[in-house]
Amino acid sequence: MKDSPYIAIAANINKTAWRAPKSQSGDGFSKAFLEYLMLLYTPDEAEVARHLKVINDIFSTTIEPASFMTATQLAIISGQPLQEVNKVLKQMSDKNIVVNMRKIIKASSITWPIKTVAVLWNTYRGEGLKEVARILISFIRNSLENMNEYGLKSGFEFISMRLYAFPHISLLKNIQNLHDQVSPEVLKGAELYKKFFIEDKFYKFYETGAKGTPLYRTIPVAKTIDPEQKILDTEEAHKIIDAAASATLVPCPCRERTEKLGIRECKERNPIGSCIMLGLMGQAMEGMGLGRPATKKQAKDYLDAMMEMGLVATTENSEENTSRVICMCCECCCSEVRGRTRWDNPTAVAPSNYLPKSNRTICTFCGRCADRCLFHAITVDKNDKKWKLKPELCIGCGVCAVGCEQSAVKLHRVERHQPFKTPQDLYKHINMENR
Repeated sequence: MKDSPYIAIAANINKTAWRAPKSQSGDGFSKAFLEYLMLLYTPDEAEVARHLKVINDIFSTTIEPASFMTATQLAIISGQPLQEVNKVLKQMSDKNIVVNMRKIIKASSITWPIKTVAVLWNTYRGEGLKEVARILISFIRNSLENMNEYGLKSGFEFISMRLYAFPHISLLKNIQNLHDQVSPEVLKGAELYKKFFIEDKFYKFYETGAKGTPLYRTIPVAKTIDPEQKILDTEEAHKIIDAAASATLVPCPCRERTEKLGIRECKERNPIGSCIMLGLMGQAMEGMGLGRPATKKQAKDYLDAMMEMGLVATTENSEENTSRVICMCCECCCSEVRGRTRWDNPTAVAPSNYLPKSNRTICTFCGRCADRCLFHAITVDKNDKKWKLKPELCIGCGVCAVGCEQSAVKLHRVERHQPFKTPQDLYKHINMENR
């Protein structure tokens, strides 16, 4: 097992900020995770995949050329025939267990130059033409470096976007549940997830860093906030959607997984629904056939509808980013929120800079806000007419305010958390904690 390609893959993942799932004793990789890799990758696929670089962090706003490799490059490094490497890469690409740049930009052999410029322009236009040019120059420079080291053919593959990378673990652990198809392999994968993510406690390195720094943060919507309170564009859900180049609705893998296993507790309350992926991330999911495009209005309307149902909106714990995911979380299925509601990870999901207050003059003490709170932060005594908040349990999501028929509950600003400036800052910090 020492020379196993699956251990090599896990070792590559372990170099990233999230690291790879370990056994509970910490003396090796989780056996369930290695078995999960074996479920996804055939031995032939694993022998190629072991040489791929893991794609740069999930929340990066940059298509990092250095994270990608060409088929010719992989053939030289692995010592396998190029024809066989191309065949295996196609197999993995068809199964979405490898990141294929051509699929991300939805380009054919003819349209790739136009598609590349279009994707870069849509993603970076807010940062100006200079940034678009910088990324294009980066690709040209990396293609020349690739050509110098691996030959003319590899360099041409690079510049024409015939590029591949290994998926980050967030995509890898969810790939079987970004659709509603059920098979014995999908069910086995879901059971293995329970073992390596929950039983082996990988969630402590996925929801947060080892010292408790949360990877995600809470984002309310403006209508739940008292109008006299300060609201920053980077902490309000609708503004975050407005700032993105595009929006994509992708099936929620967390509720898909529990639904397939027959253990979804919120089945009567919530649909499986979707995550809202913005910018380049959403475009990548569309290219992989795993999401459907939405207008910004549709995305905002969808978010509002899910909050009405009682779901919490969360996004990554950084400010400056146009490529991100907004998760609509329940307390029983979500890989992020469950750290607070079901597992021993109390700092999972950073709170917003708001706490709810009730206007006692119009509050009817009906208790609806308390019933809607996923974190049991509100108690209402209907007889004594008392409304009480436990701020240490409240994440400031605004679900209580959305459901208040009297508009008595509103969020008020209380400085509690400062997100990281950029996703790169966030991941550097998480990486330091997890070493």
